[in-house]
Amino acid sequence: MPDSNPQDIPHQSPVAGSGEAQSDVRSASDMDEQALLRVLGNLFLVAFDGTVLSKELQKLIEGHYVGAILLTSKNLEAVEQAMHLITSLQYCAYRAGYERPLLVAIDQENGSLNSLVDKSITQFPSAMGMAAAASPGLTRKVAMATASELSCIGVNWIIGPVLDILSASRPSPLGVRSFGDDPITVLAHGLETVRGFKNAGVASCGKHFPSYGDVKFADGTELSMPSMDATMEDLQNRAVIPFRVCGQVGLSAILVGGCSLRIAGKTISYACLEKSVVHGILREQCHFDGVVVSECLTMESLCEDIGISQAVTRAVRAGCDMLTICQSHQAQLEGIAALKLAVQDGVIPLQVVQASNHRINAMKDGCTSWERALCPQGPTRLADLNMEHLALSGEAYRGAISLVRDAVDGLVCIRNLPDDKEVLLLTPLLEPFPSTATRKTTQETATTFRQFQLAPGEDTFQLFGTILAEHLKVRLTHTSYSSNGLRPSHEELISRSSAVIIMTADATRNTYQYGVTKHVNMQCRYQPDEDGRARPLVVVALSSPHDFLTDKDINTYICTYDFTTPSLKNLALLLAGKLDSTNKLPLAAVQPAKLDTLERQTNAAWLVESYDGTRDWLGLEKFMRLISTTPESLDFLSPAGRANDEGSKRKCFVVRNSSTGTILGLLVALIFQSQSDGQIETVLVDPNRKGVGIETSLREHALRYLASIRGFPGAGIEST
Repeated sequence: MPDSNPQDIPHQSPVAGSGEAQSDVRSASDMDEQALLRVLGNLFLVAFDGTVLSKELQKLIEGHYVGAILLTSKNLEAVEQAMHLITSLQYCAYRAGYERPLLVAIDQENGSLNSLVDKSITQFPSAMGMAAAASPGLTRKVAMATASELSCIGVNWIIGPVLDILSASRPSPLGVRSFGDDPITVLAHGLETVRGFKNAGVASCGKHFPSYGDVKFADGTELSMPSMDATMEDLQNRAVIPFRVCGQVGLSAILVGGCSLRIAGKTISYACLEKSVVHGILREQCHFDGVVVSECLTMESLCEDIGISQAVTRAVRAGCDMLTICQSHQAQLEGIAALKLAVQDGVIPLQVVQASNHRINAMKDGCTSWERALCPQGPTRLADLNMEHLALSGEAYRGAISLVRDAVDGLVCIRNLPDDKEVLLLTPLLEPFPSTATRKTTQETATTFRQFQLAPGEDTFQLFGTILAEHLKVRLTHTSYSSNGLRPSHEELISRSSAVIIMTADATRNTYQYGVTKHVNMQCRYQPDEDGRARPLVVVALSSPHDFLTDKDINTYICTYDFTTPSLKNLALLLAGKLDSTNKLPLAAVQPAKLDTLERQTNAAWLVESYDGTRDWLGLEKFMRLISTTPESLDFLSPAGRANDEGSKRKCFVVRNSSTGTILGLLVALIFQSQSDGQIETVLVDPNRKGVGIETSLREHALRYLASIRGFPGAGIEST
């Protein structure tokens, strides 16, 4: 590691020609070559191959002044190596005369998707697992712990949280990476994640705007271009809510996805290249003034369609501040050259690039300094934090397990089996995690598995089988199943067992797991034991809860949201009756109805009233606690009528229980004083009152109010 001396670390002061744009420079011709390169390079987020500073990356830093580096699992082997790599990157930038350190970014989503895996890094549940734990306050603590540990090795930017709202009607490829399918759930936990990162001094990046939660794939596989078909109303009142609100409480950056969109009959090929999406929706309608990051511009479909140079130009013109180019050193050079040419030719005004520099530099000032970059706290401090965070990890994982249903007391039967009985454990053969698959070549990985005679995932499941056998105190037979289906040996094991536990991982995509599980369920049901009863079958979804969420033919169903070691240890305790689980699923679409006496009609009419601070403030505080543990997080909603800097004000409407003062729904409309018009900004409904007409009544009332404003487009037109 390079030697570091605090006395050698410069103070952050303006440097002529550095990444800080000079206000008196009006065109590229007014800047010298190096100053222009510094301003342009600061807009690039690049990735590279290898675990040490490569010659190609060194040239990008020293000769092209790139502003940010994205580290993935292929760059990170262990904590010591990661810190040495990051510090060498920063020293390279320091020697190249950078005014500010590099942004060093990492994907660290917890659960089974971490770019850096090391015994010194505390393991925490996935996003959906945290939502199942049901405490946004706990989510904030976990986010702060994760960011604090990464900060010890020099990471200053986490590409997260995932703010996509999953589809309420079908499984999503995002799975447990999202907090759930309800805007309130995603918003609550997203807010606390942003706060946790900020408290640790690490920048955040919400993804994937406007949403990957309801995308489809042209050929049915995730290798094709994702597409989304939505109305503008869908985006405004569902998909972009978490991005809009988190952006107003400190979200550092937002990544705009590369999906195609079809909005109001218009087809948009790539969201991150479309000005109406980036500038129109994100900047103007969501009022986001942080850094906008593009999806990786080396997507195969995009490169074949328009190429890197056109993609870079269009992304900047659309409103992106930072351009992501992950693969190929040649593609990175091509992108930098294209931006330089576009600025010199006037296709992109220099002022646009300068404005992006201001936003990027402001983000850097909030998450790093040369002292922090060149002298990270290191492995010793990380080890101390890891010890402090173990209890927090345990608390989080105890909540991140859900017993969705146990209609026939299958768990009780397994727990009460005599010592001489046998339980069969079936676990799937898995592909390596996407975050770890790139650490070795395919050939190296295959060689390793042949050497140890273990397929991917088997070592983890073998450990689980050992732990489960100790807790159950019965004979446990453990075997794997694959896409080859059940063999006669499997069926024989089922026939002689007294109970079966089968695990699945994303069975909605790995369909062989679905077929095997249904086959096992049939065997258990129609091959009674010696007492004439069906064999107890417990199905455990190790990742997405959608595997058998709506299949009531599966009587006993558990979800763990990931299959890391802490998760599987808790699963063993639950199966043995030594751990309580939560019944809460972070999926609003499948929550049991709590208002049995209320007729659920979407066309029911509700009385809508203007918000009255004197009358409704206490009710509003309680209502906002349904969304976040801290009502202040949404205080921009409460002061109805308060003017903002653009000469606009907010008008709030509520649906309330006049007897108790409880707020059942809230709508916020933004009124533009200068133009005498306005728009609906936010609609929030008590999650236990979804689908009963409250949202419809709020919208119709607000549209009538807006139509009554003189000059509002559509005045005099009856709303529908």
